[in-house]
Amino acid sequence: VHLRNDAIPDKSVKLILIDDASVNHLSEIIGRYPWPRGIYAPILDFLAQGGAKEIYFDILFTEEEESLASHLEFLNEIKKHSNINFAGLLTKDYPVDASQPKFLSKSKIDIKNFRQNGESKYQTIYHPIVPIAEYAQRIPMVTIEPDADGRYREIPLYITFQDHLLFNFPLGPFLSDDMEKDKNVILTKGKKIPINDHGKLIINWYPKGIQKFSFSGILSSWQSLKQGKPPIVSPNIFKNSIVIIGASAVGLHDLKSTPIHSHLPGPEIQATAISNIIQNSGLNLSPDWFNYLIILLIISLCPYYVLRKTSIKRYLGALLVPILLSGIMIVSFSYFNTILIIGTALTGFFLSYIAAIGYNSFSEYLEKQKVKQNFSMYVSPKILKELSQNYKTIQPELGKEKEVTILFSDIRNFTSLTETSPVNQIISLLNEYFDAMIEIIQEYDGTVDKFIGDAVMAFWNAPVECENHSLLAVKAAMRMQERLVELNEQWQKEDRITITTGIGINTGNCIIGNIGSRRRVNYTLIGDSVNATARLEALCKQYPDNILISQSTYDQIKDQLNCEFIDNVHVKGKKEALSIYAPRGTS
Repeated sequence: VHLRNDAIPDKSVKLILIDDASVNHLSEIIGRYPWPRGIYAPILDFLAQGGAKEIYFDILFTEEEESLASHLEFLNEIKKHSNINFAGLLTKDYPVDASQPKFLSKSKIDIKNFRQNGESKYQTIYHPIVPIAEYAQRIPMVTIEPDADGRYREIPLYITFQDHLLFNFPLGPFLSDDMEKDKNVILTKGKKIPINDHGKLIINWYPKGIQKFSFSGILSSWQSLKQGKPPIVSPNIFKNSIVIIGASAVGLHDLKSTPIHSHLPGPEIQATAISNIIQNSGLNLSPDWFNYLIILLIISLCPYYVLRKTSIKRYLGALLVPILLSGIMIVSFSYFNTILIIGTALTGFFLSYIAAIGYNSFSEYLEKQKVKQNFSMYVSPKILKELSQNYKTIQPELGKEKEVTILFSDIRNFTSLTETSPVNQIISLLNEYFDAMIEIIQEYDGTVDKFIGDAVMAFWNAPVECENHSLLAVKAAMRMQERLVELNEQWQKEDRITITTGIGINTGNCIIGNIGSRRRVNYTLIGDSVNATARLEALCKQYPDNILISQSTYDQIKDQLNCEFIDNVHVKGKKEALSIYAPRGTS
């Protein structure tokens, strides 16, 4: 409900309800409900003046009326119109009279590719009396049953009765001669109406409800028009509308429990379903294969992720799974009108998550005991502690310390590309890509440090000092992204794969110089700033921007380039949050 606070039903669907106020007011004039049927004639005349498209009675007229004058008044008004529909009802009770209604054809439909599953569970049909049924445009069923918990969430669009296929109330305005069932969809009048395996539409509720009018208010408006006075409600408001006339008064026993209201009028359920069909907003349930796949992935990948390496961050990271599932469910419901069945998946996640953590804890305890036992005679207690905690630090420091700006660029999902693309295409693409990126880096006075697989590392202000090295690095990154767009357009024309990259830029002090062994030396840099840059580049996967810069870089270029603050993030190796920005253009 909270996700649909702004959901508005289609304005062409309207309700005229016999509410408590109408019952109290009119009972003093014409007696207790049910009223003489002549009282409905002015309502039909009023709607005709307004140009209503279709009128549906969610009221059963299955018995003869005592007052012949009232009956004739109602019947004469019905004869004037060809857009009035009356309700029929199916029940499971065995009939006293098993004969079929005379005008059953007005309730029947033909749906191509329809296959009946099993016998009909309904035994009796109630139709309007013959004079009314004769002049009815159609006679839809108003049969609806609650779920096991007593709430109404779905409504059948068609129902089998004996050897006949009858249509239910919400399908009435959309009947056509070429109706077709295609798996879990009914195709008719350009509409694709989603249904479940039982032929039911899962209702997408409107928290604010369908537009309603009081029966007595419409009657008073009709009287005002007859007397030449301004009406309470203008008939024009019903122009081209689908109007449902029904009851909402407590004593008339047509209130039902739904997910949004404990006592919702039955006609409003029908109206909501009609509005759903008009707006193509009926709900779908996620298919069984998808539900099983999600469960399988969660109960297999979650333990794998947690068991692969013992880490608090991994434990916390795994908790993103239920958050992600909930987010996907919200997006699926809000934008695709699909309900994901994730209850079992979430249960499976927490069971496997707890089991994996328990197994990790027990295995780690056993492993530490084994390490202590094996190494206790050979190493000092300090080293033994480090071994048991799997902690290592190796960081040689050579050369001199200097402020530099570092750039890391990495191709997204490169591993997947190598698995799905021919080797010669990958090599050719990388060569063209690296040629273009190196050219840009050198154009902006940068130094290419190394290639790490598909990643590029470069830095500025060494070995030759340059002013505005932060600005040069950011401009180079922006040009690299522009050049990549050009390359992708070229590759796409050549029917080759395309790529995207993320770039992280950071400014800070590093140890720089010739670092290596006797046989191999590399002019490179090391230090915390290098690590922070790598982390920054990795953050591009979490944000829509392909270039992210650190606070230190931003401080040096904020007067030359427009930058947008993105977030404060915690990265590995940093106690304090790292502020990240994205360059936008020249100030």
